Amino acid sequence: MRAHDKVPYTPKEGKMVRDINLAWERLEKAEHERELALREELIRQEKLEQLAARFNRKAGMRETWLSENQRLVSQDNFGFDLAAVEAAAKKHEAIETDIFAYEERVQAVVAVAMELEAENYHDIERINARKDNVLRLWNYLLELLKSP
Repeated sequence: MRAHDKVPYTPKEGKMVRDINLAWERLEKAEHERELALREELIRQEKLEQLAARFNRKAGMRETWLSENQRLVSQDNFGFDLAAVEAAAKKHEAIETDIFAYEERVQAVVAVAMELEAENYHDIERINARKDNVLRLWNYLLELLKSP
């Protein structure tokens, strides 16, 4: 180059080969960290989908059970003689005991819904609507038990 009266090129500070290599290494490291973060998020999303599926199964079972028990509690067939009335009263007591023992299962559905909400599940509006329906059915069943 000097033979042709040309000044050799000297890159400015920050543009040298070693600077470019360092920047390239930082870029590769950032790419790797992003890939790890994406994998972790995919795993988290899959777990949330599994949790939502479990919620839907449990909520469906609870809704069915609550509706059936509402029907049982609201039946008025106590019979016409003393033995039939006593049998109906015992049956009603057994149903009441079963219902009060079921509260823990209803609360488990609520807990799963709250966990999905805490994790910012994408379809939380539907989950909350279903949870509210289970709670509405539960409260109505409790009201039926209280009424004479």
